[in-house]
Parts: sequence; structure tokens; C-alpha cells
Amino acid sequence: PYTLNGWTVNNYGGANYGIRSIESATAVSSNTGYVRLAEQVTVPAANEVARKMGITSDVPNVPASTLGAVDVNSLEMATAYNTLAANGVHRDSVAITQILSYDGSVVFQHEDAPEQVLTPEVSYATTKVLQTVFTAADGTAYNAQLPSGQPAAGKTGTSDDWADYWLCAYTPQL
Repeated sequence: PYTLNGWTVNNYGGANYGIRSIESATAVSSNTGYVRLAEQVTVPAANEVARKMGITSDVPNVPASTLGAVDVNSLEMATAYNTLAANGVHRDSVAITQILSYDGSVVFQHEDAPEQVLTPEVSYATTKVLQTVFTAADGTAYNAQLPSGQPAAGKTGTSDDWADYWLCAYTPQL
């Protein structure tokens, strides 16, 4: 456990992961590691990056937000992870990109407005870290590796008593 301002943070199953790199802490989904990281980079700075990547929900500036203890919907998560997969280029998620009339003329055309919000180097490094969730023997998604051997990057998350279980992930093609 780790205590911050009277709040005791535990890892799943009470695991004590000791001192680890952020890569290793990500693979095992270390809550204590991410709360410590949030202390170092500051929660407002982490939330600002999340906002740039596509998180539009109101995320409070509390350390638990780095653990996913806030309401963020699936579309926002997919948009944020897409930013990583696109080398740091954020695009708004849209359902309809074009509407054609019966004769084939364009009635509506979505105007894309991509924005470079992370450097390609940061996106690449983050992807490499997120791949360990699948490739590390103690990674939380180790058993979810694709049978084709295709690389995948992502992050798992659980809530208390497994009320919720998440896997947000991407591959080079998806």
C-alpha cells in the first residue's frame, strides 16, 4: 500500500510490486506506481494531456483520476488511444464522414481537423510501454495476446470487486 494525504492506495489483491519502472508498473497495472507518477508529473498536467488526447468528461484533479476512478465513456477512451496509435495526432471521433445524394453528389462532407498533440516519439514510447501489458509474463493482458502474433498495445483496468473490467487496446491496423 501507499498513503497519500490520508488516502491509502492498494494494488489488486494487495500485491506489493516494490520499486518498478513505469513500463513494468504498467504491465502489472500497479495503482501505487501510477499514483506516485501522478505526484511527480502533477494530476492537472496529466489531466491536460488526457484532454488533448480526447477525454472531454470533467475529470477532477485528484490522484485517483489516474487510476480511472472517474466517469469517462468508451468513445472518449477510444479517441484517446487512437491519438497514440496515430503518432500523437488527435482527431475528433465522428460517426458520419460523408452523405451522398441519390445521384452521387456530396450533400455533407466531414471536415477533418487533425492536431498534433503529442510528439511521435512520445506516442511511440507510450505504445512500447503499453505493449508490455500483452508481452510481459506478468502483464495483465498476457493471456489476451492475439493468436496471429500481431502486436497490440493497451491497458487493462478493474474496479473494486471486478464490478467493471476494461481493456482499451490497439494494433497497427486497428
